[in-house]
Amino acid sequence: MSLNSIEIQKTSSFESFSLYGWWRFNKRWLNLVWLFVIFSAVAYQTNLAISYNSNDTTNLFLIAARIGGFNLLIICALFWLPVMGHSVKFFQRSILAYLLPSASLKNIHKWLGHTFIALSVIHGGFFLLYMNTLKGPFISTVIATEADTVRAMKTSMNQFVSEQNSILLMETWVNQGYDETEYKTVIEPFLREDCTGCHSTESTDAFAKPSLPLTTLKEVIALSNTGLASRKFRINVTGLILLIPLFAIWVTSLIGFRNKQFPWFQKIHRLGYLIAVLMLLHIPRIEYLFVPTFLLGLEWILNRLPIHFWHSNASLTKISDDVVLMSIPLKRASLIPVGSIAKLRVKGLDKSEWHVMSVINSGNTVDAKFLIKSLGDWTSELQLSSNLSSSIDVGIRGFYRSPVAGISAGKPLLAFVGGIGITPLLSLLDSISVERPPKAITIIWVFSDWKLFEYLHPRLMDKQSEIKSLHLNFYATTPAPDFISENLATAVNINRPEIAHYIFEQTEQHPENKVAFVCGPKQLHSDVKNIASNTSNWSFVEEYF
Repeated sequence: MSLNSIEIQKTSSFESFSLYGWWRFNKRWLNLVWLFVIFSAVAYQTNLAISYNSNDTTNLFLIAARIGGFNLLIICALFWLPVMGHSVKFFQRSILAYLLPSASLKNIHKWLGHTFIALSVIHGGFFLLYMNTLKGPFISTVIATEADTVRAMKTSMNQFVSEQNSILLMETWVNQGYDETEYKTVIEPFLREDCTGCHSTESTDAFAKPSLPLTTLKEVIALSNTGLASRKFRINVTGLILLIPLFAIWVTSLIGFRNKQFPWFQKIHRLGYLIAVLMLLHIPRIEYLFVPTFLLGLEWILNRLPIHFWHSNASLTKISDDVVLMSIPLKRASLIPVGSIAKLRVKGLDKSEWHVMSVINSGNTVDAKFLIKSLGDWTSELQLSSNLSSSIDVGIRGFYRSPVAGISAGKPLLAFVGGIGITPLLSLLDSISVERPPKAITIIWVFSDWKLFEYLHPRLMDKQSEIKSLHLNFYATTPAPDFISENLATAVNINRPEIAHYIFEQTEQHPENKVAFVCGPKQLHSDVKNIASNTSNWSFVEEYF
């Protein structure tokens, strides 16, 4: 059947209609569902912030600060979840996988991060402006030089204090050291009349603060501290400090900085631990942090359960001008799952940097192998090291699941890979056996590094001769150099593949559910995704370096 006839047949049914296919393939409906849920929560929190008119000092500054703060609670609960690798992989393997916008998780984290910064500026900036409108010195209000209860009586709660004499009595009692007898005879009576009605766990007042009870001596003392022990000092000062690491992480996460200074991006992201501590000190309503805190703790534990060797004498073999083979001996025989990645650290290059690499072998083995291309400062330095020595001291953490690990052997696989993007598939091919052949695997490899092709070609062809359902197609973007034999050169197409042809051909041969895998340049990802979205029964798995 010709390509044109395939296209005609493809567009003849509603299910294959291009708009429907694009919608289904990219799960745009799922993104809209989650957006609706988030915007509904934002609308609820915003309405709550606007309607929370607790006292006569409430103004537009305080309302804006509350809108930012109330919505920050939603972002705090969500923005770090997409980057919790183990949790994400668990849900992707569960029955809930269809309800997760898996292809958008990185973008979701990125935009939630931008939103977090914007809301933080709104929340903090407008709260400072609000505090400047209160009675009393601005700095004194911010750092809580007065007891919380005294300051509140003088400023935000002044309308509820029946007599100015009550403020003087409270101030004197605090300065004299919280005498219990005076509390029962002098302080408790006017507190019961002016404050306890709202500040009580039994309060039903619409604008009450039952979370700040003033019904016992212990509770009153807890809310009458000054300086470092003051609740208001803790909230205000930690909020101001939070802006520093937040801005540092945000600036170093911007694509221009991250691409040029990736090591600093990694290092500064570790300030996230400091941010977590400061947030627990700053946020009065920590129930929003229960689930993410639990998952973060679980993530921390799971990250330390895999193999972890601080020092291994790895061998380096130069494959080409840009690619080096690293073989790391494991201290004990280990099972490397299919589609694994590992974190590598070369102390001689940078003892604090860990870099994620695809493992190219799988199964029970005594070593882990990696093909590493020069794509940045660290990998370029590693390439230079291979010129000077055949061994290097390496630390390894692993093994973790990559997107390839989620590909089912029961579904036909069409893989488009560019250059070093072939590496995630090598462990998958390594696991294929004659006893359990896959449904069908078609790999289209586009490359420019002929030495890398020469190195991998025998391994790939041996696998193809062993497994009849494996089909390999090679495309080179440059002519074959002189050192490549004529027989090897004739196995390669000197052009770029017709992506549409392969996708439509696979659609015709395999009408059931299929998987399209891509690892390579961004344009390759975009082309495959756009074409596959116009056909039916395709799911999409991608991996970036």
